[in-house]
Amino acid sequence: MIKRLRFAVRRDTVTIEEFIHEYPLLCGAAEDAPGDVRPVRMTVNTVVPELAEPDCAHDGVSVEWFRDQEHMNRHDGWCQAQPRIPDAVTDAEPTAEVIAHEHVLRGEQWLADRWTSGGDRLKHMALAIRADGLTADEFTARWRSHAGTVGGPAPVPIPPPARGNAYAQNHPIPEATSTYDAVNEVWFDDLPGLKGRIDWFRDNFRNEPTDLFRRSWFLAVRETIVIS
Repeated sequence: MIKRLRFAVRRDTVTIEEFIHEYPLLCGAAEDAPGDVRPVRMTVNTVVPELAEPDCAHDGVSVEWFRDQEHMNRHDGWCQAQPRIPDAVTDAEPTAEVIAHEHVLRGEQWLADRWTSGGDRLKHMALAIRADGLTADEFTARWRSHAGTVGGPAPVPIPPPARGNAYAQNHPIPEATSTYDAVNEVWFDDLPGLKGRIDWFRDNFRNEPTDLFRRSWFLAVRETIVIS
């Protein structure tokens, strides 16, 4: 299974409220794809305005799961053959893209139940570029062992209330060109839980180069299932 994350930025003329309403409808066109090309699963994520970071790099993220590269290519070919849907809310193309293998490191059963039950969930996402001098393989190994902590060389454990219900790392596949070297996702049931994680990171995380990450960004989003 591979997973594609596409990041979008709203047009200057579009309010955040308009974007939150229109962006899921735009992405929802994937539901019309035939069964053999439709993504296995798809979600649309839009920023939570009251929790947006000052340097928030994106306003929305579409996430698609495919069985393999061939499946994704069939889907893209089908999309290109369809009449183009006018896009009045985002840039014409995604501002960033990551094609990755997903590794669920905590809360696998919670996530399985989440995909079955449907509905919206809140999520904290971190996007990062690896430190200079680290190969992709070195970074992957170290990032997995870094899970549940922040900082270095003496990492600080993330306390249970800020750890969320489930945690997944997305590691870019070598065959694809990805904008970020790391994207993680942490799910919450409610706004106070998500805000608690953001507040903890604000107090304990310094966004400066380390021996693991060169730069990172955070997104607080509401996740809606489009295809399950």
